[in-house]
Amino acid sequence: MRTVIIFLHLFPIVLSAQQPTASISRDKVEVGGRVDLIYKIELKKTDRFSINPLTGNFPAKLTSENSSLKTAAFDEIEIIGFTDTIITRGNGKVWLGVYELTPWDSGLVVLEGQRFTINDSTFDFPSVYLNCNLVPHKKGQGIYDIKETFAKTPEKRTFIVFFIKYFAWWLLPFIGFIIYRLISNKRNSKPLKTDKEMSLKERTSRAIDALEKAEMWRKDQLKEHFVELSYILRSYLTARYSISLLDKTTGETKLLLIQKGLNKEVVDTILRLLSHSDMVKFAASEPAEELIYKSLFLLRQIVSETSPIEFEHAE
Repeated sequence: MRTVIIFLHLFPIVLSAQQPTASISRDKVEVGGRVDLIYKIELKKTDRFSINPLTGNFPAKLTSENSSLKTAAFDEIEIIGFTDTIITRGNGKVWLGVYELTPWDSGLVVLEGQRFTINDSTFDFPSVYLNCNLVPHKKGQGIYDIKETFAKTPEKRTFIVFFIKYFAWWLLPFIGFIIYRLISNKRNSKPLKTDKEMSLKERTSRAIDALEKAEMWRKDQLKEHFVELSYILRSYLTARYSISLLDKTTGETKLLLIQKGLNKEVVDTILRLLSHSDMVKFAASEPAEELIYKSLFLLRQIVSETSPIEFEHAE
């Protein structure tokens, strides 16, 4: 317990020194379009800053909005270019880095924060959400840019083609009658009882159980664990209260939840859990395993306290 308390007090100290920020020029971009990912961090004049620019595809994850609430690797964000600069400001300096990116597939993706070094310590920039949309089709405009042409081959008349063309016309009324009877029988038959769709609480609980079972922190994937935990919580609150929290800051999230009438203690627990998740993404130290299990417990508690009472066998 003492380790957990020390860990919670150390985080604000780490963040207040040099807190990196990440933003995008626009949160929605069409497939094939351009968007800028902007990294910024304030440094002391004596700080030694180092980062290795990425090439090829930018590391990202596709967030799925189905019932499983899972994430999957997304390798369709192409890096077009990268530029950076250092601006001197008073007794300090500001480093700015800009990635020019182009998505080649659609979906809501998480751009994973890149790792960098200050002096002898390693940190990560925060992750950023990006919504990639397909280019809308314009009326009267062809879908494909390439005009394909095909050579016509001589028509080869077979017995089947000959039969359909000259003799099968009288079969159409009979086929229509068969189809009509099938449709009528289907309408009159008693519908089969389908399984009740899982509630939001059940879907979210399954996602939490799967996250705990994966034990990613034991596989050197602590950052990925807390990215998934933060996404599950934000997705649940977005669906529960019909508000978009996937791209909101902690302050914006607090205001939206208060407007929805949530209890102050519940709001404080949500913000504390989101803050801890964001801290782990770029902290040099790793939290104790007891804190990891505590974060999963708090996540389940939030879902339970904010879910309506469910009655089994209710029609």
